[in-house]
Amino acid sequence: GMQVELMLSSQIAGLSLTGLKRRMRVVRSYFPDLSVPAYSDELIPFLRADKKNNSGDLRFVLLTETGAPLIDVPVHPDAIREAIVSNYGQSDP
Repeated sequence: GMQVELMLSSQIAGLSLTGLKRRMRVVRSYFPDLSVPAYSDELIPFLRADKKNNSGDLRFVLLTETGAPLIDVPVHPDAIREAIVSNYGQSDP
């Protein structure tokens, strides 16, 4: 989840590439073998159950930089799929 949110932060909230890489290294140092066993389309229903969502929108907390979160950002499922594919190298069958 944190890795996908970082990718979304870069794609949507303007987190710099340098900031993205730095934060990814930190997250991966704690979770080096993390993988997503399901395809992104199978994850979307689980994301819809998150407490941050409102009116059917998928909402995230994204970073513009360290200590500067954007709260309650609506994110389209296609952007989530793109972040999963770019982060984990998976694509739907």
